[in-house]
Amino acid sequence: MAAPYELVRLALPRRTYGLSHLNRVGEVLAATVKDKERIPGYRLVEQPPLLRHFRSKREPVLG
Repeated sequence: MAAPYELVRLALPRRTYGLSHLNRVGEVLAATVKDKERIPGYRLVEQPPLLRHFRSKREPVLG
């Protein structure tokens, strides 16, 4: 049985991003969760075997 949700992994190189960057990411994630009813979900329509998250085709889940 497939999982109902796909988890998102946040990989941030420590030498590139500082604390202010991470704080901003946290603020955006908190705002996203707070306003989740307004943000549509997406269904994968087509996905290549490699780099699925970059090259897949998606359509919004309605209703």
